[in-house]
Amino acid sequence: MNEFFNNFNLLAYLIKKFKILAVVAVLTVIASAILTGPSFLKPMYKSTALIYPANLVGFSEESLTEQMLQIINSKDIKDSVIAKFDLGNRYEIDKESEIYQSSLLGLYNKNISVKKAKFESLEISVLDQHPDIAKLIADAILDEYNKKVRHMHLLKYHEAFILAEKQLNEKRNYLDSLKVRYNALAKDYALFDFDKQVYEIVRGELGTIDGNGAVLNRADIQKMKELMKQKGPELLEITTLYRNELFAFANFKTDVYDKAKYNIERTNLTYYHIITPAFAADKKSYPTRWLIVLVSAASIALFTLLIIAIFDNYGRFKELILSQLGQKE
Repeated sequence: MNEFFNNFNLLAYLIKKFKILAVVAVLTVIASAILTGPSFLKPMYKSTALIYPANLVGFSEESLTEQMLQIINSKDIKDSVIAKFDLGNRYEIDKESEIYQSSLLGLYNKNISVKKAKFESLEISVLDQHPDIAKLIADAILDEYNKKVRHMHLLKYHEAFILAEKQLNEKRNYLDSLKVRYNALAKDYALFDFDKQVYEIVRGELGTIDGNGAVLNRADIQKMKELMKQKGPELLEITTLYRNELFAFANFKTDVYDKAKYNIERTNLTYYHIITPAFAADKKSYPTRWLIVLVSAASIALFTLLIIAIFDNYGRFKELILSQLGQKE
């Protein structure tokens, strides 16, 4: 019953002070509406892009989306965007300030956010006073990200190409050395085809006639036989090595060298898929005036009620405090 009367008394007190509270609330609404207007609080427009990673190479156990997030949040990309749009002046930061860089990066991180979204996608959100600029900044972040990833890949591809080119030249030089040895055998010993010349020696030993019906020259055959005894193993080794190395050279050039060369020559790759492109918003994202006005009015009205209650009950509060002090003594 006492609780009912206490609640009733509180309600009666609120009704009694309603006019004062209403005036304070109205004045607060008017003041909040003015102070949250564009003259005092600049409206901010948001531009958002939703993307997936593409053509990336994994460097560790992190996902490709996490890798993309790390790259976009890197300082050099932030610095490029800051320089391109002169964000220091745009955010009205004093360049002579000792905390210029910290203030600039703080506002950058406040107005530009990059975070993981659903299904391993990435969301880039940009706030700016001009919707067109917000969109351009979002697009510029993707452009700078592309440049950075391309540069990172080109460094690795260039290393791979230099190594592949070195190995290809080594294989080519080895083939050339085999050619020199083969040409020396052909010139100095008239040995050029192991299988064919061994066949001719066998025919000569058996007294086989040639295609014109004439008996093969035994002196020539005997000379070839002696030369083949001396240099035949070397000829066989050279021709076998040359055949195998030529096959390996062709495969290496196609599978390794040509691919490495292709990787450093392609410069039009993009490293993201756009799911939702950034666009210039036609409605401001911040501030939410009605919410600010409502919270301000409620807060000021409550604070006013508290102050009125203290003044109205000042005597009772004083007696209560003095009595408490007296008990402590």
